[in-house]
Amino acid sequence: MKKVTTILHLLPFLCVCIFFPLTAARRIPRLAVIFVFDQFSYEYIPKLARHMRGGLRFLLNNGVVYENAYIPHALPTTGPGHTSLNTGAFPKDHGIVANKFKYSDGRMICADDAPAKTSAVLSPSGVYPFGKGPHNIMVDGISDQMALATQPCKKRHAYSISFKPRAAICTAGHAGKAIWFDEKAGRFTSSKAYFDALPNWLACFNQHTGLDQPYVWHKAWPKNRCAYNFKHINNYDYAKACPLVDTIITKSCGKNPYDLMLKTPRANQVLLNLAMTCINAHMTRYGSEQLLLWVCIGSLDKIGHDYGPDSLEAIDLIYHLDKQLHRFMKCLQESVPAREIVYVFTADHGVSPIPELVAEDGYPSRRINPVDLANDVNTVIAKKYNIKKLILGIHAQNVYMDMAALSCLSYQKQKMVIHDVKSLLLAQVGIKNVWTAKELLQSCYELPTIESFFRNQVYKGRSGQLIIQPFPYNVITAKECGTCHRTPYERDTHIPIIIYQKGELGKQIIDNKVWGLQLANTLSYIMQIPKPSASVFKILPGVIDREFRDEWYPL
Repeated sequence: MKKVTTILHLLPFLCVCIFFPLTAARRIPRLAVIFVFDQFSYEYIPKLARHMRGGLRFLLNNGVVYENAYIPHALPTTGPGHTSLNTGAFPKDHGIVANKFKYSDGRMICADDAPAKTSAVLSPSGVYPFGKGPHNIMVDGISDQMALATQPCKKRHAYSISFKPRAAICTAGHAGKAIWFDEKAGRFTSSKAYFDALPNWLACFNQHTGLDQPYVWHKAWPKNRCAYNFKHINNYDYAKACPLVDTIITKSCGKNPYDLMLKTPRANQVLLNLAMTCINAHMTRYGSEQLLLWVCIGSLDKIGHDYGPDSLEAIDLIYHLDKQLHRFMKCLQESVPAREIVYVFTADHGVSPIPELVAEDGYPSRRINPVDLANDVNTVIAKKYNIKKLILGIHAQNVYMDMAALSCLSYQKQKMVIHDVKSLLLAQVGIKNVWTAKELLQSCYELPTIESFFRNQVYKGRSGQLIIQPFPYNVITAKECGTCHRTPYERDTHIPIIIYQKGELGKQIIDNKVWGLQLANTLSYIMQIPKPSASVFKILPGVIDREFRDEWYPL
């Protein structure tokens, strides 16, 4: 009996001894570097991985690789994608339903627009007369939680750097710091929403970006013909611009002087150099500070829109990035111990192939011009109901109507008008479904149905009154060449997610279907900070490797 009593007294101690090493074994990283490669469709990985030798290849070989990760959006674009990765929430909750939305006074509001009074963009001589900031983001994100969790004895920082303001702002959120490129001034900048003045380390970096110097884009693998042996790789019949590889690229004197340079591997290298400068400015090798850094790389998005995802420019840009990531990661480990760094590689969305190339291969694919479509519908409605220009504009799948003119009609007549507009839109070849925003909001569609993708991207007052679903490989665009990524289908929504931390996270292939919106809560667990308040997603599988941990870290 005495032995039993002794064992019972020792039982709590024994439990601690057994389980404490398991719960305490995980090393909390001091640095999280999240590479968001804009428009990087997952299909690039099986297509190009065998020709990679650098940083991306290392992450594929050593990280937790999610082969079936998706962005659950019907309109996958930069603003919604980056905001969802940061907040772990749907656009219906965070409010960024598109890059542009809320048709008002004949113009579209950009996702990153903000009042100049509080968010004026910093210029070389003061501020510009317009604002950029997180004004339209309605919930907090992982960047906000990182910044809010800072303590006097443990500083925490959250930064996002990009050439695009919307990418940086949507991932920095309200409490993080967003930095982007000012094409007019040729330097990186921010706004009063984040800084009173640019920090010294950024001002010094701006003096030596290298973007003003001519650049020759050579192939990453000039002697490896197999690396470029793909269908359509040299087809420029439907591209919007001339070839860039093996040409001299210089700054121009036009409206966008850096337009060509920002499509090149040099732009990616400059952004990685800025990332290293930011890290060195905020971290010491043996300090206690934590830094969450988003590196939002947008060159592939620019290339993809103009040349398509199968072009030489797109493919070679990825090969160069693979090499550049290797150099970056090797250099970074000289500043921060490797075990204290967690890397994430992902994308905000994928990309559709050029419609004409798909049609040449035998599948019915086409462009639907939104301006012509709106004009055709307006003509019929004007004759039948005497309403001039009922449709104010069609932006991707969102149809914005003149609600003032519609509200003057009786309820029954409003229903008739909307029914006729829907019928006219559905008569367009290439359009599969048309819903009112109200119909979607009142529906009960659940993931992973395509209908749920549409429902979860409706935000009252910002989405169109009607929402269009095109058939696969049919794109709604006014552009006559190139391509886009505004459909709820595989090529646009299937993204890569890779997570790696030396000695902690790696060497796994996860083929379960997961969502990009799980990343925010996953990072909150890894970095041991509170999760974003509006996210309801579980942590990605393969990160919590002990079942009992769900008991003390519930989601």
